[in-house]
Amino acid sequence: MSRVKRLGVLTRQEENWLDTLERSSIYTRTPFSATEASRAIAVTPNKKGHILKMVPNPRKMAYILRKSQRYVRWNKPKINNKTTVYWVKK
Repeated sequence: MSRVKRLGVLTRQEENWLDTLERSSIYTRTPFSATEASRAIAVTPNKKGHILKMVPNPRKMAYILRKSQRYVRWNKPKINNKTTVYWVKK
């Protein structure tokens, strides 16, 4: 029998990235992609005013959004039926 891979809980660094995403210029009640989220995290300063050195790539950001309880997948295509996965805050 093989073991099923679990998502697990968010680490402290992942929680910091999601908090930075909340403070960014992206309005999280409208659909956004993981690429847009990682770019917004890269330019948004932390609470002390410094730019983050460690920024997740879009694939890691999608993994974090999937692990998070705050965000859900947006199943409707946003533009021209593209296969990009979009996320929305609950």
